[in-house]
Amino acid sequence: MSNSTSAIPFILNMVQEKLASIVLPFYLILGIVNNTFCIIYFLQRGQRASSCAFYLLLAAITNMFAVIFGVTTNMLNTWIPLASTLMIYCKSRQYINHTLILIGRMFTVLASIDTYAITSSKQAFRMFSRQSIAIKCPLVVGFCCPLIAVHIAIMNTIVAGQCVMTGVYSIIFTIYQMLIAGIIPPLAMMIFSGLAYWNMKKIGVRHDEILHRTKQ
Repeated sequence: MSNSTSAIPFILNMVQEKLASIVLPFYLILGIVNNTFCIIYFLQRGQRASSCAFYLLLAAITNMFAVIFGVTTNMLNTWIPLASTLMIYCKSRQYINHTLILIGRMFTVLASIDTYAITSSKQAFRMFSRQSIAIKCPLVVGFCCPLIAVHIAIMNTIVAGQCVMTGVYSIIFTIYQMLIAGIIPPLAMMIFSGLAYWNMKKIGVRHDEILHRTKQ
């Protein structure tokens, strides 16, 4: 009984490695192909003048890097457990991957904000869609996101051969991950997309009123 029980972790580890060797390459190829199509689309001449398309282009590029880095390092760690033996690898792997994903999400949020701004009737809001702003915002995102996520590189450590987050920080990180990844970006996208839709409806109503008056 004890022998079979002690063999369970070994069996589970083998199953995990087999699944990783099958699923991760497929996920990598799928991510590269999807993001490549997005990049090609947003690089088209008709999209180049759009600040929203520019944000989505940056999001696709960042997401491609995130997929490549995240999957390849995961596969590498499956074959050679560097994360459990090399401290700098343990700290940097999750930090870089998390930062890339965070930057990609922020670019998508910026695209949602831009859509709202360009449909707004207020000139001050529409200024957000200028090309000069579209260049500055990604620079701010690229500067702030690595700083926001730097705690991961500081707090990750190796304990008993495992790259883990220990103590209270593991709870703090769970809350942080839930807010930064699971709540704030999707909520922001929903809010600004909804506001953009509302603005477009108002534009449509005004257009119909103008046509009606013209016919009269």
